[in-house]
Amino acid sequence: MRTYTFYFADRFSPVQSFDILECEDDAEALERAGELLGREPERLAVEVWLGGERVFAFDRTVNLLPIPASGSRFFGAVGDRVA
Repeated sequence: MRTYTFYFADRFSPVQSFDILECEDDAEALERAGELLGREPERLAVEVWLGGERVFAFDRTVNLLPIPASGSRFFGAVGDRVA
């Protein structure tokens, strides 16, 4: 199991809340992200991180598929790493 951090945004704040969850792999993390977004309609977007690396993001106001892990909407420019 790996520890993923799920950062959620709403229309008022780029990081409204976060959850830390254990998932088997990225596919399970993606599934959990969809479940967590679905439970709370005020959550508009999620970024999922594994340590200092963004795995993917999903913004329900922009697209229907996960955003590739090539940068961070919430936390900086493409290529930025979190220490």
